[in-house]
Amino acid sequence: MLLNLIVLQCAKFGKLNKSVEFPEILDMAPYVSGSSDKSPVYRLYGVVVHVDTMNDAFSGHYVCYVKNHHNQWFKFNDTMVCIHHFFF
Repeated sequence: MLLNLIVLQCAKFGKLNKSVEFPEILDMAPYVSGSSDKSPVYRLYGVVVHVDTMNDAFSGHYVCYVKNHHNQWFKFNDTMVCIHHFFF
């Protein structure tokens, strides 16, 4: 869901060229209506990042960061995977 919001914002306003902070826990309860058995609380466990290599939104490289069940983050970059330390 977060990825879709970012894509829409980029498409409407152009390239986003700054750091974006977001919480690891996202409570959507204030934004949903109706009853459901599922909680509208989401926990972040993955982020996809476009690394701009030529100051151009149409070229660059994608890497992703994924958190395991021990709350340890890993960076996936093509064939390389390494432990990554975020400082929240």
